[in-house]
Amino acid sequence: MKKTDNGLVILNQEQVLKVLNAKPKGMTLLGNVGLGKSWLYDQVFDNQLGDKGFYENRAPMYTANSISGMYSSGGMELILQKFKYQLEGRQALVIDDIGTEIIGASYGTKMDIIEWLILECYAAKTPIFTTTNLTLDALTKRYGSRVVDRLKEKTFFIVLEGKSYREETYANTEQDLNVLLSE
Repeated sequence: MKKTDNGLVILNQEQVLKVLNAKPKGMTLLGNVGLGKSWLYDQVFDNQLGDKGFYENRAPMYTANSISGMYSSGGMELILQKFKYQLEGRQALVIDDIGTEIIGASYGTKMDIIEWLILECYAAKTPIFTTTNLTLDALTKRYGSRVVDRLKEKTFFIVLEGKSYREETYANTEQDLNVLLSE
């Protein structure tokens, strides 16, 4: 099995899907932009396994930014409502792009709502699935060793390898533009 210099396992999309289909304890999926981290979770939680009862209820995937926005606009009341099942340990917590969110404020109270959700769901024994473009070191700097240590216990830390799918899309866009301009 391939590993990074700091010991994290490196997998490709097919291998990650195999692990996800085995219903793991959780996963922290790290990697560069455009590799399909979000797409992989979407395939499992919203489409394939989600309809077959991956957990008690389908697990919605939220971006870290949207969660921060929820907190800023609706406060803890909205967070408690939206994440009721996750906070009770009955539904997986699935957060896309952790580390990109702003620190939200509700009624003047600033809070790192992503950190709070991870710690609360950890305490509730909730399966946690996250994606990030951050490295392990950057993740530790952003959330602290306490959060990362708990994520290491609760999730498989996997680095996704491959090339950006957006580069291919961009190349196709250029071809489409050339066709349009030549008409």
